[in-house]
Amino acid sequence: MKELHFAGNALDELRAFPVHAKREAGFQLDRIQNDLEPSPNYS
Repeated sequence: MKELHFAGNALDELRAFPVHAKREAGFQLDRIQNDLEPSPNYS
C-alpha cells in the first residue's frame, strides 16, 4: 500500500468536509493507495 502525504493543511481541510464528502474522498484515496484508478463519482 502506498503512503499518503498531505501538503500544508490539506488533511485538516479534508477533515472539515461534510460526512458524505469525507467518505467519498476516503474511498478514492484508498483506491489510489492500492494502485487503482479513482472511480467516477455516480452518487
